[in-house]
Amino acid sequence: MNRLQQLIEDVSAISLIDVNQIKTLLYWSVATYGHPVLNKFPVLRVTGDSETGKSDLCEVLRDICRPPAVFEDIKPWSEAGIRRELNKAYLAKGTCVFDEADDFPYEYYEMLFEKNRSTHKNSKQVKGEWQENETELWCPLALNGRTSLNDV
Repeated sequence: MNRLQQLIEDVSAISLIDVNQIKTLLYWSVATYGHPVLNKFPVLRVTGDSETGKSDLCEVLRDICRPPAVFEDIKPWSEAGIRRELNKAYLAKGTCVFDEADDFPYEYYEMLFEKNRSTHKNSKQVKGEWQENETELWCPLALNGRTSLNDV
């Protein structure tokens, strides 16, 4: 714990980030290592105006989270592309860190928060037959955007 406290102090000394925000980021990153044995896990969303360091902060998260961790700009991605990346992280037991995620599909937040809701299901027609498809999304997720989430 002394090493973690020292890291908090070091980051605080070189940044303008509030110490409680630094703690949140570091504690969340440490918690990603226990993700496989948990049934619920918070999605971390970093918000701020343009050019405030959100992307840089998320790159740091990628470096200290449970590997393998990916950092991807998902602004132009489709929902299917996002699902594929989340599923890859699930299969690799890794972490996803998404940049420019203002349009991240809202319904995925609950799926990623609770393990027993983390399977995405859809149907498609193949050669006249309907086939069910399931994609597992359960992985730690941090993302950034300019806006806060709406409370629904």
